[in-house]
Order: sequence, then C-alpha cells, then structure tokens
Amino acid sequence: DGFTGGNLPPKSAIREVRINSNPYAPEYDRPGFARVDILTKAGSESLHGEAMTSQNGDALDTRNPLAGQKPPYRSQLYGIDIAGPLRKNKASFTFDLQERKIADNAVILATEPSGPIDQTFPAPQSRTAVSPRVDYAIDDRNNLTVRYQQSWNGFDNQGVGSFSLASQAYQETQREQTAQITETATLNPRLVTETRFQYLRSALWDTAASDAPAVDVVGAFFGGGAPIGDSGSVTGNWEASSITIYSAGKHTLKWGGRVRDARLTDTSRNNFAGMYTFYTLAQYEAGGPAQFSRNAGDPVTQVSQSDFGVFVGDDWRARSNLTFSFGLRYET
Repeated sequence: DGFTGGNLPPKSAIREVRINSNPYAPEYDRPGFARVDILTKAGSESLHGEAMTSQNGDALDTRNPLAGQKPPYRSQLYGIDIAGPLRKNKASFTFDLQERKIADNAVILATEPSGPIDQTFPAPQSRTAVSPRVDYAIDDRNNLTVRYQQSWNGFDNQGVGSFSLASQAYQETQREQTAQITETATLNPRLVTETRFQYLRSALWDTAASDAPAVDVVGAFFGGGAPIGDSGSVTGNWEASSITIYSAGKHTLKWGGRVRDARLTDTSRNNFAGMYTFYTLAQYEAGGPAQFSRNAGDPVTQVSQSDFGVFVGDDWRARSNLTFSFGLRYET
C-alpha cells in the first residue's frame, strides 16, 4: 500500500501484486533494485467473506533417513476474511485473520559417554496474524484509509537437533505491529495526491531454557545451556510520505517526498554464561576442557537513523510502444 517494510499480509487480504518495471523510478530509493508492490483490498457495499483451512499430518510424510523412528508431525492452517459496509456509500471495512500451527520435531543424533543418542524432540511453531482495515469517504474528492496489522510468531525448543541436546533449547517469540493511514485527494480528473503515514514496531526475543554454561564436545555432542542466553531486539520506526500524480496528454508527472525515522535497541547476551570446549570425548571424560570462553559487558546497543528524500519524475509515452522516463531524486 505504498509503505516500506512490514510483513506480507494474509493472502486473502491481497488485491493486487505489481512488479515495478522501472528499477530507476525516482519515487523509490536504492535505484537499480527490483521491487514488488502489494496492494490490499478495500471494503465493499455488500457483506461477504470466506473461510479456509489446510491440514497435513505425518501419514503423508516419509521418515527422516537419519532418525531411527518417524516422529509425529502435524500442520494446521486456518484463515477467515470478512468485508462489508459500515455506512452505505460512505464507509466499509475488511477483516482478515490467519493462524498456523506446526507440530514439528528436531532429530538429535549425538554421542555421550553412555553411548549414542537417537531421539526426536518436539519443536512446535505457531503464527497468528490479524489485519483490519477501514475505508472512509470524507467527501466526493477525499478518501481516508486506516489499516492495522499485528502478527505473533512462536518457535519452541529452537537450537535442538543433530549434535545439540535438549538442554540447548530456547524459545523465540516475534511480534510486529503496523498502523497505516492514507489520505487520497482527487483534486481534479487529472491530478491526484496521496499522503501516507506509517508506524511499525517489531520485537524479537530469545529465552534460553537453561542458564548453565554450554559444553561443546567436538564431533560428539553440544550440551549445557543455550549460548544465546536471553537476547532480543526491539525496533520502532515511522515514515511519512506524499506523492502527487498529474496526467497531461502523453506525459505523467510525479513529485513528492518521504521522511523516515528508525530506532533499534538490541540486547545480546550470547555466551554470557560461558562455554567449555573439549576436542574429544575422552578429554571430556577425563574432565579437562581445552578451552573456556565467556563474554561480558553491557549487552544493550541502541542505534537510530533518519532519512529524507524528495523527487520529481516524468513518464513520456512518445509512442504506443516507446516510453521515456526522466527523474531527479535527492536524499540526505
């Protein structure tokens, strides 16, 4: 919907996907890169909706050839999409909800002093996304769109599998919230101005199941606590932009600008509990580690960045099969 960043909306909320055919269009930064524009659906004058589900289970899967037994597996996806009027010829809404649950497993193939380990360990995943939108006709020439999207992702027992034992598990949670406001003014049949504002906040946190030091026996097993510790990041950013499009015969003129501000707080406690390294299993049994390492200090880092850009461009359709694009963009 003209904003940068953010999560892909639910499939049921997508109206159109556009591939930008001009990688040097001046209304975009970072010239030369391909872009995909995704536009979401507006409400309608009649109430309608749809619901869907997708199910998958281990009966349709083959066994992991490295595992001694086939672990249980199940994938479930649910979705609902509703659209309709709030006030006839004045306001409408859409509401999209999607939930995904995956009962997956990690396969542990390691060797401890007591012997080889061949086991599966549950590693479930879940995702929920909700996205309401309201369109409001202020008058005959002005239209307001307000959209909100929130998504949650949960990943349990990450970091387990292969040489990594169950004690290495950590939980990862992700959450993103996006609020968008767009005002479209049709000043006359050939002149349209669109003003947009977005606020986006995302957070990612990893929480270790154990705060014990990690134990790495090279080529045998990786045990103890998860080195990642309790770490995460929080990002908050906003952007405001305006673009005006004027059609004059064979020329389409565009001009406008954008300002953005982003702030990141990152917390990294990786290896704050320490790690013992043994080069062989015999060395581990003898109790003499080859190395001990540990990180310390302030785990929090904060970074902020702001940018501003203005542009003007002209698409001149010289012939039905020939278009010249001219543009100028300034950024700081």
